[in-house]
Amino acid sequence: MKNFLFYSFILIIIANGAMAQGNQQGCTTVSTPSGSIVFLGIDYSLARFSYITESAAQVTQTMPEINRLFISEAKKYDAGRLMGKNVVKVDLNYVISVTSHLPADHIIMHEDYGIGENDVKDLIAKYPDLGEGIGLVFVAEQMNKKNATGSYYVTFFDMKTKEVLTTCRRAGRAKGFGLRNYWAATVHNMMKNWI
Repeated sequence: MKNFLFYSFILIIIANGAMAQGNQQGCTTVSTPSGSIVFLGIDYSLARFSYITESAAQVTQTMPEINRLFISEAKKYDAGRLMGKNVVKVDLNYVISVTSHLPADHIIMHEDYGIGENDVKDLIAKYPDLGEGIGLVFVAEQMNKKNATGSYYVTFFDMKTKEVLTTCRRAGRAKGFGLRNYWAATVHNMMKNWI
């Protein structure tokens, strides 16, 4: 009986390790595209803020403020350095412009929420002409106050053809004071823990 329990425990550990590795596929510096990359910031088009007490107006004001941290606090929010990529340009114009057109009644919800890779591909396919090269955008999924996490699809795509080269779901812990800093921490922690 002891041997059975011991081997069962070992099999569970191995299975969990394999699942964790499977979840990381496409999510490493080595397995994602290299070369000169244009970083486009965080696209909140599909995002929902769950279990929060703030208003939709406060949230829509905060989203561009978080994106602007990639410029105003470039050293801390340096996607290239934190993710081991050659980011040659940071262009936030598109993702910031999208924020002003989001329907307020869809931003906040009081339940869990998720998107999938096909949702990300459909979103990227609708992007305007952003030039040529490899684009990197964080497609925000859910800012979950109950779990104190923010989840994103880290997405590399061909900016000319809009073909998604790699996309993978990653999350970061929320912390800090104020709406902007609390949710900005999720993207910083997600980048900081990139492998």
